[in-house]
Amino acid sequence: MEAEVKPQADRIMHALLQVLNTLNNKSSVADSVFAAVGGLANALEDDFQKYMDAFSPYLFRALSNKDEPGLCAMAIGLVSDITRSLGPLSQPYCNDFMNHLLENLRVSATVYIKCDAALTFLAEYRLEQPVQARHLTMLWRYCPSYWR
Repeated sequence: MEAEVKPQADRIMHALLQVLNTLNNKSSVADSVFAAVGGLANALEDDFQKYMDAFSPYLFRALSNKDEPGLCAMAIGLVSDITRSLGPLSQPYCNDFMNHLLENLRVSATVYIKCDAALTFLAEYRLEQPVQARHLTMLWRYCPSYWR
């Protein structure tokens, strides 16, 4: 799929960002857009990095949206997809990812499994940056796979 998507990736991502820009907080369309972004990130791998500055505000907003748990859960899964796709290029976003995921763990046990998986991926790419003490406490409490 990568060979077919790469030439159209700029147009696809531009259209997806336009859709996200027009949605309100309670729209179910965002789930579909996030699914498409996840597929694009998987297809493009580290080439997806060029879209992160434009896309990350929408992702962070979804991660913070406690009123829409389905969208928040979709965003948590997308963090895993993006981190896996970008590999070490995800490091500039890891602190923000970590903060949002840990806040979700603190607020709701229903997202435990997804947050645990996403934090495990983040752990692989944060090796050059020290983990903040408050993150260590939360990780110890909520994410046993982080210590494996």
